[in-house]
Amino acid sequence: MNSKTNWLTENRSHIDRNRECRARDRGGMYYGRLIGTLQEYAHGIRGTAYAVDESTIFVKGFSYDGTGPDAYFWVGNTPRPSPDGYILPYPEDFVGK
Repeated sequence: MNSKTNWLTENRSHIDRNRECRARDRGGMYYGRLIGTLQEYAHGIRGTAYAVDESTIFVKGFSYDGTGPDAYFWVGNTPRPSPDGYILPYPEDFVGK
C-alpha cells in the first residue's frame, strides 16, 4: 500500500479522534468528516476540508486571490508543510470548468 496515495486511510484515526461527530453546516448538509480549516500561508487561501471517504476530500468555500503562479493542494501528516508531504493529483476524470 502506497502511503502517499492512502493518506486518508492512514490518518482515519486522527480524523476520527479530533472530530466527535459528523460535520454538518448550519443548514444540516453533510459533507464528510471535518478535517479542518485551510491555513492561509499566502494568497488569501480559504476553505474547509472534509473527508468524504477514503479517497475523496471535499473543500467547501475554497478561494484564493488568484495571483499565485500555480494552484495545488499539498498534503501530509504534519501540522506544517514539509518535504514528507506531496501534491494531490487531479482525478483522472477531471474536466475543469
